[in-house]
Amino acid sequence: MSFERRFVLYALLASLFPLGVCELMLWLGNFSSQTQWTLTFFLVLAWLIGGFALRAQVVRPLQTLSNMVAALREEDFSFRARRASRNDALGELVLEINALSDTLQGQRLGSMEAVALLKKVLMEIDVAVFTFDPQQRLRIVNRAGEQLMGMT
Repeated sequence: MSFERRFVLYALLASLFPLGVCELMLWLGNFSSQTQWTLTFFLVLAWLIGGFALRAQVVRPLQTLSNMVAALREEDFSFRARRASRNDALGELVLEINALSDTLQGQRLGSMEAVALLKKVLMEIDVAVFTFDPQQRLRIVNRAGEQLMGMT
């Protein structure tokens, strides 16, 4: 059974006793049959709507956080969740994921700046430099390396 269905089931079960007490008072009271059935219908309807509304209040933030984590995995650090508060556990989780995104974005920017600086330095030195990836493919060649290989 999915998390969402379990959550609705638990919410409905938790509110079943108060609903039963209301129904008991309604049916033991001195009300007409039409009033009893009408109020029973609306009580059960409110009970079901409340359970599903509660589900939406829990599931939407979790879906938002799931989308944020997926974006981080895909190295998209632009997503941020709003309305985060340190007053509750979900808010703390949102703040931490936002902070993780900021940290990863900063590290990525620092890495890109370092690579750009390295490439600039490599292009200016007179020694031939070749860099290869783990699959032995040539990744970076400086000007001296290009001249040595006859590429320029």
